Amino acid sequence: MLMDNVLNEFINGIHMTEDELELRLGCGRSILRPFHDHLVDKHRGVWPDDASDPSIGPPEILVRLTRAQLGTMSNALKDLATGADIEAWEFPVRLGQEPTEALRLAGELDDVIGSLSAQ
Repeated sequence: MLMDNVLNEFINGIHMTEDELELRLGCGRSILRPFHDHLVDKHRGVWPDDASDPSIGPPEILVRLTRAQLGTMSNALKDLATGADIEAWEFPVRLGQEPTEALRLAGELDDVIGSLSAQ
């Protein structure tokens, strides 16, 4: 799951201070860890095997997210896709998707956030 990998990079993979993390994502590790764990638990609940083969499970996972969590996800996707911490060639190896896909998903999240703000 892309978001699991992205959040994991910020928690464990990329070395930065807590202040820098909060500046870049809007929250620190104390918020990211439980959020990451929640997403991982939901994913494992649907695909409990290590292979996580989507062809044998349902096509979607239901997760309730706050506006802040959606914003954190969008910020994280955009931040990593810039190539400042992970080069473009390494991005798909570490995260399982191309940077362009991360940016597309970030745009979709921004659209959802925008629609929530309008309500």
